Amino acid sequence: MVVLPTPFGEIPRIPLMYERPSDIEYLKRLTEKLACGAEIWMKRDDCNSGLAFGGNKIRKLEYVLADAVAQGADTLVTTGGVQSNHMRQTGAAAARLGMGVALYPRDAVASAEPEYSYAGNVQVAQILGAETFPVGTTEEEVLETLKSRGKKPYSIPPGASLHPLGAWVMLDVHLRYSSRRSNLVCHLMSSLLRVALVLHLQDWLWASSLPRK
Repeated sequence: MVVLPTPFGEIPRIPLMYERPSDIEYLKRLTEKLACGAEIWMKRDDCNSGLAFGGNKIRKLEYVLADAVAQGADTLVTTGGVQSNHMRQTGAAAARLGMGVALYPRDAVASAEPEYSYAGNVQVAQILGAETFPVGTTEEEVLETLKSRGKKPYSIPPGASLHPLGAWVMLDVHLRYSSRRSNLVCHLMSSLLRVALVLHLQDWLWASSLPRK
C-alpha cells in the first residue's frame, strides 16, 4: 500500500474502491496494430469498485464525499451530460453512504437515438434512487428546491474536476503506479495538466526532504 507524504496523507478519504489496485491490462491487438515499437497497456479503472461498474470518478469521490459528510450534508448535487458516468458514480456512492442525490443533466451531446434520454447511465441512476431534474434546470434552482424541503445539499462540479479536493487523487494515482511503469501516457487535456502538476509537486517534495546546509 502506498502511503502519501505529509500533509496529503492526512486528507480525509472515504474508501469506495477495492483494497487491491485495479489491473493494468496489456492490449495485444492494439500494440500489433500500431506497430510503434512500444507495448500498449491500459489502466482498468472500470474494475476499481463494485459501485455501478466503477470508473475513475470514484477516486475523486472518495475525497469529495469525505468533505460532504464532514459538513453534515445529506444530499449530493451534481451535473454532467445526459449519459454522464460521473452522475452514475455519484449516485452509487451516495447510495452506499445512505445519502440522497439530485442530478441536473445538461444536453451536452446531441443524439437522435430516443434511448439516449432514458437508457444506460440514466436508467442506472434511477435504479440507485437519484432524483433527476429536467435538462436545463440550473444548480441554483436545484439547491433552492432541496433547501425548501429541509435538505442539506452539497454541490459537486461536473466530474468533480473543479472541486478543490478532486485533483488530489492524481497524486495518489501517480505515486501508486509510477513505480510500475517508466512511461505514462494521459490522453485528456485536463488529466495531462494534473499529471504535469503532480510530477512537479513530487520533485518539490523530494527537494524538501533533502538536508539543509
